[in-house]
Amino acid sequence: MSDAVFFVRSQIPTDESGQVGNVYTLVQALFQDASNAGYDRRAIAEALMCGARDVLADDTEFLAVFDRFRMLHLR
Repeated sequence: MSDAVFFVRSQIPTDESGQVGNVYTLVQALFQDASNAGYDRRAIAEALMCGARDVLADDTEFLAVFDRFRMLHLR
């Protein structure tokens, strides 16, 4: 486990912007691990977007942005 990931897990901020920063760090670590294991960058991005979509399944605005992203970038 990288030092950044350990720091993120040990100190979870209560404000949303701080949490966004920590989640971003965690996602980057996941992306790097998957990339190092040989996964394709687009497959990683699609999986992360699908995961976000599932978490925010009731967020119509997010789903519209997600669908537009998929049409433009994940063909």
